[in-house]
Amino acid sequence: MPDPIGLGERLALIDHLREVYGLKPAAGVSLEELQSQYAAAWAARSASSDDDPGVAERRRRLRELIRARHGAEPDPALDETGLQELLRRLDRDRAQRDQAAIAAKDAAERAGPRSVAVDAPAPTAAPAVQATSSAPAGATGAPAAGIRPLAFTASGVTQCLVATAGDRSVLLVTFGTDHNGAFTGIREGVWSILSQAPAIRRGVLLLGHGSGSSIASESIAQHLARNKVFYETMGGTAPAAPVQCLVFAACAGGGQGQMGAMRDGLGYYPTWRVATGDDAATTGLNVLAALQAIAGRPAKPSWRGMFRLRSGSTDVVSFGDVGEDGDRADTTFWRIVKDGAGWKVEEQR
Repeated sequence: MPDPIGLGERLALIDHLREVYGLKPAAGVSLEELQSQYAAAWAARSASSDDDPGVAERRRRLRELIRARHGAEPDPALDETGLQELLRRLDRDRAQRDQAAIAAKDAAERAGPRSVAVDAPAPTAAPAVQATSSAPAGATGAPAAGIRPLAFTASGVTQCLVATAGDRSVLLVTFGTDHNGAFTGIREGVWSILSQAPAIRRGVLLLGHGSGSSIASESIAQHLARNKVFYETMGGTAPAAPVQCLVFAACAGGGQGQMGAMRDGLGYYPTWRVATGDDAATTGLNVLAALQAIAGRPAKPSWRGMFRLRSGSTDVVSFGDVGEDGDRADTTFWRIVKDGAGWKVEEQR
């Protein structure tokens, strides 16, 4: 019986019967009675399950995903619905642990000196997807040329940098803390790419650990709506104008939901957009690959790509979109792979 937070078999069974089978055991019910209810519920569901051969394959993939993502061994009796609920519960528990770790680190940092330095110097040229999440040798921790800290007191924001070069400006906004080193190099890589984008003059990066369409427990739609003037004036450094490019970089499943959050918060879709799927921020490779693919494109015609990077037995994914007023094109699929020369992007036929 899955028991991710150590409730014990009786309470774990009560939770499982409620969440997976929609049953409400009576108060004071014994462990033996709960086991009988579980066996009866499982048998009833198994008897009515679909004989579609695809069901077994979906169950197998769900079990593999649970093992790879959480190191847990699912109950062999769980059907497809039960496996989906278990995965959701484990994802939720992990997100809660991550948020607790972030909060603890935030509290520790508030108790000591704060730093607004970036992790490493900005690259001198746009990375050809060879960028990694490791800091370059000799990184000093000081802001790179063209990047400086900017005061921004929005809820959840722990750092805001503004990067400028001529008429180009990019806001690099971090939510929460980098408790596992996932942010290293992403800010500098985004600026390196956008500093050379032919058509993009204003961009925003939202970087952090999150869930769904939120980062560090902050709804991105609400955050953008509350701080729209800040973003459209590049933190008060330029006249107001729509955000052209917005990059959502967080291990937060649901790329399409993130795209919708951009629109709901700003009142429009940025023309150039990057959103992420589960665990995208565990590496900057797929985020930067998606941004690099769209940054060199004009506003028209619309274009969309899905960039997949294999991590264990799971794909981590980022989406890159170009399209005025949210116009969407058919999706092209790309795989990020490593060969002897480093990382490269291959189109999937």
